[in-house]
Amino acid sequence: MTDELQPLWFRLPKRFYRKLSIIADKAGLQPEKALEEAVDVFGALVLAAEGENLQVNDFISQMRPLLRAWQKEAANRGVNLSQAVEDGAKLFHLNGPINPEKDASKETIRNSPAGLAILRWSKVSASERSEHARKLAQKRWGKKREKRDKAVGEHPAK
Repeated sequence: MTDELQPLWFRLPKRFYRKLSIIADKAGLQPEKALEEAVDVFGALVLAAEGENLQVNDFISQMRPLLRAWQKEAANRGVNLSQAVEDGAKLFHLNGPINPEKDASKETIRNSPAGLAILRWSKVSASERSEHARKLAQKRWGKKREKRDKAVGEHPAK
């Protein structure tokens, strides 16, 4: 029997069925319905990857960390992920992409402190950012270390 005629379920390992069962239970679906939903979601990802002129694996590997970051930020702000994504889509629709080089002349970015920070730090090299962060940390924590050293009778390192 060739691979084309062999049913798919004969080619899948047991771990696939264990994963499918766990996912279906967590979703409150029958395994067949969970598999159907997964194929629909994967189909949407394939279409989105084609629209971006990317391979599906590359597209998914780019989207996973973004989704995790969005999920973490939503949790930190006390909202659910779908609400955060919906709000992000609305903001993108209203403002378009954030591109500090292109949008530098727009007053909307210049009116907010965060927008000004984006513009400022987009023009600073990574090494300069690192040096600035190091100096700020030294400024903040250096005094506390000196006070602690004096309190225990040690001489501060010079």
